[in-house]
Amino acid sequence: MSQVVEGALTLCPLGVAPTPLVVIPEGIMVELPAATIMNFAPLVNVPTFGMCNSIINPVVAAATAAKLGVFTPMP
Repeated sequence: MSQVVEGALTLCPLGVAPTPLVVIPEGIMVELPAATIMNFAPLVNVPTFGMCNSIINPVVAAATAAKLGVFTPMP
């Protein structure tokens, strides 16, 4: 299983900005605090990628529907 160290930049292809990884206490220790996919905690160790451009995201879908189909990215 791959390990990623704290502070590594993570990126979502449908987000607008990279964000650094924050390792939560149950992460593993190598030379720096590290995490694997098993340590994933949304909005805790990967805070945000800025505005979301995925219509599959329920918040984006709702905002787009509210604007009568005009695509509307949301946080």
